[in-house]
Amino acid sequence: MSGSSSSGRRSGRARGWEGRGASGEASGAALGHACKSQGGASALERAVSAYQTSLELVPSGAGAYAGLAYALKEVDPSRAAKAFEAACKVDPECPTGYFNLAVTQKRQGEVVQAAAMYLIAQKSMEPGSEHWARATACAFDQLRLLLGEQCERVGAF
Repeated sequence: MSGSSSSGRRSGRARGWEGRGASGEASGAALGHACKSQGGASALERAVSAYQTSLELVPSGAGAYAGLAYALKEVDPSRAAKAFEAACKVDPECPTGYFNLAVTQKRQGEVVQAAAMYLIAQKSMEPGSEHWARATACAFDQLRLLLGEQCERVGAF
């Protein structure tokens, strides 16, 4: 199966923001590494400012929101989560945004929200693919952390 099916699932690799204006993951990750190696806060402020300027020019740029989120995810997870949420609103068919929002929420201890975002990401992926399996496993891992003790107390049916 190639392309999108009527159910909205994708074949092959999970679709990301590459080739969609400002590239999200690649440039954001590179920018984040550059910020760390070139003086931290000052470079990060310039990077954030550049992404914000990009978003003022092209407010529908999911890639710019993603780049902003990647630049912020280590230093300001709350702002990173908001940027990933904005990227998801701009491009709701892109599982990359939901997956990375889930990772950010997980790091903030928002277990239920993270599980939900992993499952939303999973719905946009080809069933049985590596990305689908990873999103599914991450969702269940979050739920296991949340409900593990409760399930053990209930016992077998």
